[in-house]
Amino acid sequence: MLAVIPADAPVTDANGAAALPEYPNADGAWRFLLFQPNGEALVSDSTTDLVAKIIGMEYEGLPDNDAGNDEAFGLRYDFMLSFVAFFQTIKIQDALYADEFNLEDTSEDVLTVLFQERTVPFENKDGSAPVWNHPVPLLLIAVDYAPYSERPKPQGNVVLVDPYTETTFLDGYCQFSAATLYALS
Repeated sequence: MLAVIPADAPVTDANGAAALPEYPNADGAWRFLLFQPNGEALVSDSTTDLVAKIIGMEYEGLPDNDAGNDEAFGLRYDFMLSFVAFFQTIKIQDALYADEFNLEDTSEDVLTVLFQERTVPFENKDGSAPVWNHPVPLLLIAVDYAPYSERPKPQGNVVLVDPYTETTFLDGYCQFSAATLYALS
């Protein structure tokens, strides 16, 4: 179950206490509060509903079985590919504006790693763990590396975003999108 609190609606009362919509039935309670970058707040009794609101309608109503779980993971992974590519570009722009990074003085190998699709793994040909020491952090998808796969996890200035579970997906979403997730008691 999910409720959307519009950006212009208060989420606290005059005393500073949470002013959330009443839960629709006596058998449950709101468990999560997510403040979105667009100003709206979401309250939900499950991470599934929050992820569905972020990803889109295709996430809702997936069967609760192995096939449904695999499809849900695929949707979270695909979303994170676009999400990480977008925020990689922002990190590059931030470094350019801060004069921490100059395109003309950067090798083709470094530019390739920064700008290539995130489906292309960052790895060494000899199978050892790659190291990224560039001032621009390299954003990657965690499930493409150990412990999820046999590919060694990159070291150095690397940020791994993890869509493996709904909770780790939401953690990664909040890390870059200026969203904030709270677990309610």
